[in-house]
Amino acid sequence: MVEKRPLRVVYVNHVARCSGAELSLLSLLRALRERGVEVHALVPEGDLAERLRALDLPVSLLPERRLRRTANPFSLASQYRWLREVRHRALALCQETQADLVHANSLAVAVALAQRGPALPPLIWHCRDLLAPPVAVRWLAPRCAGIIAISHVVEHMLGQAAPSRARTAVIHNGLQPEDLRLSRDPQAVRQELGIETAAPLVVTVGQLTSWKRVELALEAAELLRPRHPELRWGIVGEALFPEDAAYAEKLRSSAPPNVVFTGYRPDAADLVRAADLLAHPATAEAFGRVVLEAMALGTACVAARAGGVPELLEHEVSGWLVEPGNAETLAAGVERLLEDPPLRQRLAQAAQVRAREFFSADRTADRTAAFYQYLLSAKAADKCE
Repeated sequence: MVEKRPLRVVYVNHVARCSGAELSLLSLLRALRERGVEVHALVPEGDLAERLRALDLPVSLLPERRLRRTANPFSLASQYRWLREVRHRALALCQETQADLVHANSLAVAVALAQRGPALPPLIWHCRDLLAPPVAVRWLAPRCAGIIAISHVVEHMLGQAAPSRARTAVIHNGLQPEDLRLSRDPQAVRQELGIETAAPLVVTVGQLTSWKRVELALEAAELLRPRHPELRWGIVGEALFPEDAAYAEKLRSSAPPNVVFTGYRPDAADLVRAADLLAHPATAEAFGRVVLEAMALGTACVAARAGGVPELLEHEVSGWLVEPGNAETLAAGVERLLEDPPLRQRLAQAAQVRAREFFSADRTADRTAAFYQYLLSAKAADKCE
C-alpha cells in the first residue's frame, strides 16, 4: 500500500515587514501545518522571514519590491523584471518541492505568478485588498485556479471587477492564542506611556497610511479634549513605505496635545489590552485584523461601519459602529462607551466570545484546506472531461 504524501503548497509574499496580511499568513501557516500541509515560503529577508524560521518553516528568499503606477519607462521595465524574477524563483521552488499548489498572499505576487512562462501548479490568489485596480482584477481572475476573499465585501469588489470569475471562497482571517503575545500587565504599560491609572486611554493601531484615516482619530481626540481633559489617545504604528512618510509627518505635526505617537510596537497587543477602547476609523479595511485582535483581548471597539469591519462587529452587540469618514460620530461613539463602563464591558465580553467562536485560526485553516482539496478535485475532474 502506497502511503499518501502530504499536500505541498508554496506560499509567496512580496513584503518583508509584518502588517495585517503577513500576520494573518503566519496564523494560517501555523494552523495548516498542524493539519498536515507541507508549507514552503518564498519571501524577502526581514521580519516575516524571521518569524517563519522561528516556526521551523522552510524559507526561500525573494527580492522585495513595491509596485507603483508610473509612466516612467525605466521604472516600468524594472518592475517587469521583478515580476519575472518572482515567477522564476517560485517556479524553481515549486519544482524542487513538487508543490501541488502555489498560494499568492498579495495582488502583486499573484500578477507575477500569472505571467506567461513554464507551467506552475494551480495558482491561488489570497485577495486581502479592497483597493485592487479593477483592470488588474479583470486580467488576473481568469488566470487563477481559485481566489480566497478575506471578507464578503472583498468578494463583492471582485464580482464587480470580474463577474465571470469562478471558484472563489470567502474565508475570514483567524487568530490563535499564540498570535497575541502579551508580556506586561496593563498598569506597567500605562506607566511606561506616562498615563495615570484612572485616565481613559483610547488607542488606534495600524500603519500610518492615508486609507487608514488616522487623521479622523486626531480630530476626534481634539473634539473630546474640552469635556475629557484627562483622556489620552495613543496612535500605535508607523509609515511602512516611503510614499506614506509625508502623511505620517502631517499627522504628527497636527496632533492635539492629548495624542501620543508610539511608533511601531512589537508589543502592540499589550497596548490594546491596557486601553479602555480601540478606535478604528479606517474606511477601506478589507477585514480589520487589529479589530479582531482587540476583540480577542477583551478590549471594546468603536469602528467605522465600512469595509469588512461590520462582518466582525455587530453594532451594540459586540462593538460600536459609527458613520465612516466622520470624526464627530467617532468621537461620539468613543464618548458613549467611556461614559458607560457596563455597556463597554458587555460589548467587550460579547466580542471576545464572537472572536473565539467565529474567527479562530483553526476555523480559517479548516476552510482553507477544504478549498485546496476542492480545487485539486476540480482540476482532476477537468482533466477527465
